[in-house]
Amino acid sequence: MEQDPYNHGYYGHSVPSATTTVNPTPIRSGTPNTENSRSPFGENDTASLNRPGRGTNPFTSPDASRPASSFGSSSAMGPRYDVNSQLYFHSRRVMKGEIEKPWLEKKDPKEKWVTILPILGILIGLGISGFLVWDGIRNVVHHKYCPVLDDRFDGGFNTNVWTKEVQVGGFGNGEFEQTTGGDENVFIENGNLVIKATLQDAEKVEKDNVINLLKDGTCTSKDWYSCVAATNTTTGNSSVVPPTKSGRIHSMKGAKLKYGRVEVTAKLPEGD
Repeated sequence: MEQDPYNHGYYGHSVPSATTTVNPTPIRSGTPNTENSRSPFGENDTASLNRPGRGTNPFTSPDASRPASSFGSSSAMGPRYDVNSQLYFHSRRVMKGEIEKPWLEKKDPKEKWVTILPILGILIGLGISGFLVWDGIRNVVHHKYCPVLDDRFDGGFNTNVWTKEVQVGGFGNGEFEQTTGGDENVFIENGNLVIKATLQDAEKVEKDNVINLLKDGTCTSKDWYSCVAATNTTTGNSSVVPPTKSGRIHSMKGAKLKYGRVEVTAKLPEGD
């Protein structure tokens, strides 16, 4: 009998046909590369499950990894999704007549306390605040002051009460004026006390000079640095006398007070 050339499988192995498979040769269990062989370490053999079946070409690509163009028609890939296709817009807005408001059908009598309690709290807080304000005003001490000195300077400068301070030390806070005892910086004008600042003599500032208030006996301080000032133009040891002159007065001679109140009516200074 001639052998059919088209009845061969891959790799030249013959494929059994209907005429030659009447009594097939039995395959013993445990034979390698058979489906009945199992791994001794598990019930399911993953290698046998992934093994290609009989009569298949092991060099062909699986269907899952094949591109769609390899199939006969595009219908094998299923329905295609069109990005540009317009979807129907379905409004989910609830109609006015369909809105359910169960809280309007039956009111809970306890809901009124939601409004009553905050109002009561506000009223109580206002009452407590008003009481605290009233109690604070009631406890303010109103002192009775006895006038010690009242001078409006309409009768001139009273030397029995006021004393003009004469110093050059800056009065402890670095003031750069010289207070004088004459009428140049402190005087009475039109019934008002005037304290006016003036510039120091240019010669005393630009040239070496000494202002010694202890020598002429006009200094009102016991501190030497508050009574003596000098201008020294030597390089590395320069100093200068106060560049301005002004006035300063106190009432220690005519009136003294430890605790009390002082009221002054004055105008703010103006100038350069």
